[in-house]
Amino acid sequence: MQSVYLFVDEEPYLYHGENVDMENLEYIKSINYNYFEKTSRIIYKGFKRKKDKDFAISIRLLHSHCLEHFFSILFAAIQAYDAINIWLLLYTPNDLRELIKKTQSGAPFFRKFPDVKPNWESILNKIHFGLNFFNSFPKEVILKTVAELANQFNSEAYSLEYNSIKHSLRNKFGSFQIEIGPLENKIKINGGDYGSTFRKIERLSKNNKHHLSTSKIFSHWNPGRLFSEIQILSLLISNIKNFLIAINCKRPHKIEFKLPKTEFLNDYQNLPKSELLSGKLDRWSISPNYKLIDKNELLKRIQEKFPELFKQ
Repeated sequence: MQSVYLFVDEEPYLYHGENVDMENLEYIKSINYNYFEKTSRIIYKGFKRKKDKDFAISIRLLHSHCLEHFFSILFAAIQAYDAINIWLLLYTPNDLRELIKKTQSGAPFFRKFPDVKPNWESILNKIHFGLNFFNSFPKEVILKTVAELANQFNSEAYSLEYNSIKHSLRNKFGSFQIEIGPLENKIKINGGDYGSTFRKIERLSKNNKHHLSTSKIFSHWNPGRLFSEIQILSLLISNIKNFLIAINCKRPHKIEFKLPKTEFLNDYQNLPKSELLSGKLDRWSISPNYKLIDKNELLKRIQEKFPELFKQ
């Protein structure tokens, strides 16, 4: 039997198994970094041909999925390189958000490598064995991209949009349009061709979750930029996989790190960034004199109004 300790953020665990090393390495070798790169090319090719919003929303969903996979495999490598599969079974999106927040601010968290500091540059340098992997330009662009995507991943609006698309497609495709001013002289503000509109639950009381309203959130994004970011993230996931193989293999192992081309990064930098805007223009305002009833009173009123629905 083998045992290995690991942390998920600040929560400690001890994993036991018959052959933990072999189980871990088998999982690492199965990591399919090509999935996002290949799938995005198929979707983006369809988007460029038809400019269809269904292709655009598919790119958005794939981008969100790829982003979570990148951050999860990255922090798993830093916190549990010898139990990657277990870390990935244990973590929650909240764990990722906490680790991202700490890395962005430089706050300490458990790292299985004493030489790794809580910042993106130190973490990515470790993944590439401290080699002079990046020249100044790619390193600058990739670090900036990772930091921006980390902020995006940690924003409430981003999570709400991801979940709205993923669960029951409860968002409205297409970006927002707002009209401001008198009827005879209205000004139209257009958020762009691609994006979505979705709703957020607004509690009417901190102490009573059974009374609620909603507010709108609008997103606008560029499918070309999302496609390019998926290519960058896929490349980094590939490098993380190779790093993990190298440090978990008992025998010497030839590995290969990939680097994005300068021309590609130049084009990527010129693409418009995603935007997420909250809007509460249509939120219903409750009267200050309205009495919020509790759960028991609410159930009682519903039963009184629809008695036939509660007959045994």
